[in-house]
Amino acid sequence: MILMLIIALSSLVAAIFYLLTLQRTLEIISPVNRRMDPNQVWMILIPGYGMVFQFMMLGKLSDSIKAEQMTKGIRCAEVRPAYQIGLLMCIANCAAVIPYLGILAMLGAIPLWIMYWLKIVEYKKQLEQGYGGYGYQDAEIIDDI
Repeated sequence: MILMLIIALSSLVAAIFYLLTLQRTLEIISPVNRRMDPNQVWMILIPGYGMVFQFMMLGKLSDSIKAEQMTKGIRCAEVRPAYQIGLLMCIANCAAVIPYLGILAMLGAIPLWIMYWLKIVEYKKQLEQGYGGYGYQDAEIIDDI
């Protein structure tokens, strides 16, 4: 009983830090490039709805990061940043509620969640550093010449 309580509280704390990361990533993206409000990430905590919302949030966050990268002239190898690993994580999260299969899905969902979280942190740091040396900012400079 106590072990389950510790696991539940630890999971909640980890989820809060994860959602703070997503929220802060959206906050550093200019409002023009955001596809969702940063405060909406907390809607993932709504039971039932969160299972569906995670897919919507995944696409909107990925598209927001890509739009900001394009604006800042940052090159990215991924067409939709962090989308593939995030999609696998979302599918594994949904499969985790299926009886018997859920345990195996959860074993896959946890490392996928960590990998997705780390990928978002990587993109957040990239966006915080600024311009990537080409793109919109350089185009403005050329127009001024």
